Amino acid sequence: MPIARRGIPRMTYVKMDGKTVTAYATFGLVEPCDGLPCFQAGWAVPSAFRNQGRATAIVEAALAEMKRGFGRNRVPTSYIEAVVGEDNAASRRVAERSIASEGKSIAKPQEQPHANIFAR
Repeated sequence: MPIARRGIPRMTYVKMDGKTVTAYATFGLVEPCDGLPCFQAGWAVPSAFRNQGRATAIVEAALAEMKRGFGRNRVPTSYIEAVVGEDNAASRRVAERSIASEGKSIAKPQEQPHANIFAR
């Protein structure tokens, strides 16, 4: 389910340098997992700011803020997932550092391109 669908709650985090967006992360609510809220993560960094750790930094800061907010509202835990194209090495590194150390293939062998899901 794409996170941009209308009516789907989502949280968006943006890192700015003046009026310039230098990193962006969003977490859209998807179907619950084991009765707990589940959010699908996505992120982007403008090309001028890539390879500086900005995506990892904003994803980790967003996850920490979500954890604090959920704790204040007595939501004990939630699941986070990210679907990353197998050929997207930069986003795969962000997912491995911030969400789960390993992804699981979600594509059938005959399908191209392949993608992995990272979840925690």
